[in-house]
Amino acid sequence: ETIREFFKSEKRTYKARSIQVHKCAIKAAVYKAFPTHDTRIKAGMDEIFKSIKIPKPEPRIQSKDLFSKKEIRTIIKASPLHIGLFIQTLYDTGARVSEALSMEYRNCEETPGAVLCKITGKGSKEGALTLTKKLFQQIKKVFGGKVFLFEHGGKVYGRQHMWATCQKFGKIATGRKIHPHSLRHSRITHMIKDGLPLGAVSRFARHSNVTTTLQFYEHNILDESAITRGAL
Repeated sequence: ETIREFFKSEKRTYKARSIQVHKCAIKAAVYKAFPTHDTRIKAGMDEIFKSIKIPKPEPRIQSKDLFSKKEIRTIIKASPLHIGLFIQTLYDTGARVSEALSMEYRNCEETPGAVLCKITGKGSKEGALTLTKKLFQQIKKVFGGKVFLFEHGGKVYGRQHMWATCQKFGKIATGRKIHPHSLRHSRITHMIKDGLPLGAVSRFARHSNVTTTLQFYEHNILDESAITRGAL
């Protein structure tokens, strides 16, 4: 009952996505605090958590989550060189922070027009990130990594550190709250607005299918001015 009341109060304060994360964390903590091999107890605990209904997050990216190419260039310019290169990588490749940090030199292959780096992305799905040769050489020169593209002192940068640092310089440059994931959202949205084939964009984003891309990004093609121009 305490947990039920907790989530009732959360609904008044937090967004649906945050509540989902909190629910998973609390469930894991309860299971750890009260370990059991009794399948009946486990099933009962599962049913209790299933009965706690929380709002489903709205599957769409809003305009406030996006940055223009000009804003992204401003953020890169205002950041230290190594952070700017990381931000550019997130935007250019559409990578999640953890994916960018996982890039290793041994998985990079130079092609006539670019550098491809194989990664294991969200949901353990295999994929590849595409970097320009210029960006790849800059990363190699500035970071000087031996194993990972983004490392210092022989160790890969931490996810939380890079996340916080990107937010810091994004705020300084634009006055807006930026999440590193916003760079991925912005890149995919820009591709769609530029008229690139939706199927190709979906593969670039490493979505499981085109429906996912449509569900999250297609609405961003029409902004307010485009809608009002066609109004009666």
